[in-house]
Amino acid sequence: MIGSFMRTVAFADLTHTSIAVDANNNPLAVGYIAAYAQRHLGRDINPRLFKYPAALGRFLDREAPPIVCFTHYMWNAQLSRAFARAIKRHRPQTVVVMGGPNYPVDASEQHAYLETHSEIDFFADGEGEVAFVNLFQALADVDSIGSPRAIGLMLAVVTVAGLVAGPAQAYVSRRIEARADEHALTLTGDPETFEAMQRRLGTVNLSDPDPPTWEYVISASHPSTVERMAAARAYARGER
Repeated sequence: MIGSFMRTVAFADLTHTSIAVDANNNPLAVGYIAAYAQRHLGRDINPRLFKYPAALGRFLDREAPPIVCFTHYMWNAQLSRAFARAIKRHRPQTVVVMGGPNYPVDASEQHAYLETHSEIDFFADGEGEVAFVNLFQALADVDSIGSPRAIGLMLAVVTVAGLVAGPAQAYVSRRIEARADEHALTLTGDPETFEAMQRRLGTVNLSDPDPPTWEYVISASHPSTVERMAAARAYARGER
């Protein structure tokens, strides 16, 4: 059974390093998933975090983790998939999980994407903490990732977990981002520039500055542009 040897899980938020470090930031998002998994799975899991491709490569030369998880952002999707293909060539039974915003929205396009990239076993669409824990637990009850029972079970687990946990995780994420905005305003003392930046980001990203309530509650991971601009104006008025 997959679960009989499952313990070490690699979580990778890779960055390109050929000329310079492309994204030299802490792997915070995937770190949250690993921390949540360790809290809820306890001694059943030994999460390992990786930022640099060379470090992940050395680890995979020494060990054969049953699950490897990758972030899938615009700037590292090709790098993550290249590692996933190499893993599948050498260890086909390794479960490859990816997650991140660089993923089609339409269901038919998602299906086509996964068919094209067969190195991906599961893609967590949305917040990944609860989805990964449920995926990990479900894998412990199947004999092989390729069994029909595993496929149906995993699809149900990831889909239901995303629907149930998405709004709660989005709310927590918005609270964290709002505190970060408050800290930025306190640190810089420049609400005018902060407001101008939010207006410019909203235009460049083509985002809805004030999305419908249902969409905001279900999926918004950040305060809306209108909320962030209002926070800057409140700070300028001395409402802190």
